Amino acid sequence: MGIKPLGELLVETGIITPQQLELALKEQSRTGKLLGEILEHLGFATKIQIIKSLALQGGNPYIDLKSAILDVETLGRFPPALLKMAKALPLWLLENSIAIAIQNPSNVMMVDRLRELAKRELFLYTADEKEISTFQDILLGEVAMTPVPETGELLRRKAPESLITPQERTAFRTFHQMMVEALQRKASEVHVEPDGTVVRIRYRIEESMHQGPILARSYHPYLLNWIRQFSRIKPEDPLPQESVVKFISFNREFDLRVSIYPTVQGEKVFLRPQEKGTALLELPQLGFTEEQLKRVTQGVNSPSGVVLVVGPAASGKTTTLYALTLEASSMEKNVTTVEDPVEVQLAHITQINLMEKEGVSLSSILRLLLRQHTDVIMISEIRDKESAQLAMRTAVNGALVMAGFSASDAADALMQLMGMGVDPYFIAYTMNLIIAQRLVRKICEHCREPYEITPSAFVEWEVEEHPVTLYKGRGCDSCGGTGYTGRTAIFEVFEMNDDVRRQLDKSLPHEKLRKLIRDSGTQLLVQNGLQKAFQGIISMEEVIRVLR
Repeated sequence: MGIKPLGELLVETGIITPQQLELALKEQSRTGKLLGEILEHLGFATKIQIIKSLALQGGNPYIDLKSAILDVETLGRFPPALLKMAKALPLWLLENSIAIAIQNPSNVMMVDRLRELAKRELFLYTADEKEISTFQDILLGEVAMTPVPETGELLRRKAPESLITPQERTAFRTFHQMMVEALQRKASEVHVEPDGTVVRIRYRIEESMHQGPILARSYHPYLLNWIRQFSRIKPEDPLPQESVVKFISFNREFDLRVSIYPTVQGEKVFLRPQEKGTALLELPQLGFTEEQLKRVTQGVNSPSGVVLVVGPAASGKTTTLYALTLEASSMEKNVTTVEDPVEVQLAHITQINLMEKEGVSLSSILRLLLRQHTDVIMISEIRDKESAQLAMRTAVNGALVMAGFSASDAADALMQLMGMGVDPYFIAYTMNLIIAQRLVRKICEHCREPYEITPSAFVEWEVEEHPVTLYKGRGCDSCGGTGYTGRTAIFEVFEMNDDVRRQLDKSLPHEKLRKLIRDSGTQLLVQNGLQKAFQGIISMEEVIRVLR
């Protein structure tokens, strides 16, 4: 099957009409210019539309370089002068190939030369020539005076339209390098922190913070500027500033959540990358015991009531809420999520992004859903009395409401709700289930080893039976010397019962309410944590870390 002409592709995709194509072809016959240039000049198609169609024509995907994270170390594999001649930009190193953005993938001679130097196959993207040139000016600078091997030709660098300072160039490279390192090390967060005379970059990897590059403080405003440009944040927007942008790196698509906020040391940046299309976990994959899983499944398959998922920040509440939503949803149910922001798009489910500044608040959405027949509602987080009461009123009206809530355990969640002023009666007769949780690191299976412990060490944990052998990770190449690989969670799954209902309005202290919950047959967080430690899944240090 032959390659379709550009004009035919543009007509098929609805970018231009057959009449516009006919007029452009007549102009091409008269002037001899390229069809794409003529269509752009006549205003029938934009430059980007033409580039994307050319990419489709040649079978090479189009890439917007402004939304790409580059592995700048890949640049060193090619002479800058050749990259200038080829109008190409290396993007990242893949397992068996190198991804390259190029203005004209059909330039066989240049592509073959790049492939020869790369000593591996090329994965070609089509990109805008101006964007390639801009990135080359930033990344290659004056070193583009290098001769092209085997030709001896010297390519002189044109001055960029706006002067790029050495600080801007360093900041640009640092931003891309830190994001590449974060993705390669599977970091869940990146922190850019001004600290005295330096700027620290740190990564959260499997619940622990790890040091990254350190810059002189003078680079801080330049790095902030690049991050704002990349995340489409205007410098004049009031602090704190937030944004969610899409980007591509290593041929994978990501969403990047960006927050910039003031501190006494200066503006701090928080970045959270999340790969699109990442498989969501189902309930059996989360780490529940058989008894806990049975309770959870029953709770989310109830026709109405409230299911709370509680824990501190970064305890995995969102992952659990998505798993609960998938379990509770079906084609026969009207399922809606109310999130801040929507982190994963779910098929066949209505998802609402909260936008407080535009008036799309949790309270206003819940009032709207109260007037509709919504079967299942997932709320990313309840933060105040009004939204808590509206959630429970929605449950009274016959909906199943699943919500995140910031609390340490089931007893603390009940105490906080009553402390907000929510009627204990409402709580007692709408609450189905409270799931408290913490994320914990799993011991590396390649270097896990047993060690002995004295029984007296368990006295403060109030555990009746305990082994004298526990496990820890020694540290090896597989886990980077940390002793941990992967994560799981410890849970407390409390199912509301009559004993607790009768005591809710009696102002019980936290410890008495906690004892009442434990006596009802609920395995507390600490008990579940110790069980996983005894099984060799997690270390005792992890239990102590997340519960003290």
